[in-house]
Amino acid sequence: MDLSGTRSSLGNENCKNAKKTVKTVSSEKVNDLLLLYTNADSLSNKLNELKLVINYLELKPSIIAITEVKHKNKWQTRLSELALNGYNLYSNDLENSPRGTVIYVNNKLKSKQMHLKSNAL
Repeated sequence: MDLSGTRSSLGNENCKNAKKTVKTVSSEKVNDLLLLYTNADSLSNKLNELKLVINYLELKPSIIAITEVKHKNKWQTRLSELALNGYNLYSNDLENSPRGTVIYVNNKLKSKQMHLKSNAL
């Protein structure tokens, strides 16, 4: 698989305010699949900035992966509150996970969440 493509951060003038809170964003275009990743360190208070960034992107991401979704000390957000228009939302078990991960998949892509059992200790 050829992983060549472009990487970018939110250095765009239109996204200056969003850059302050959505710290590290990288994107990869693999053929026609655009992937966006960020470590949110609490997504609920940055969701509006994420929406702003997505709206300013010329090409909308096919997949958005976000780690450290939950706040370090408290979590009182429902998964449905993290929804983005045009994307299916998948997550690990946010109630029982220390920080949480969410993945948004563009509605144009056929997708479903799979739960795999692990024998890891």
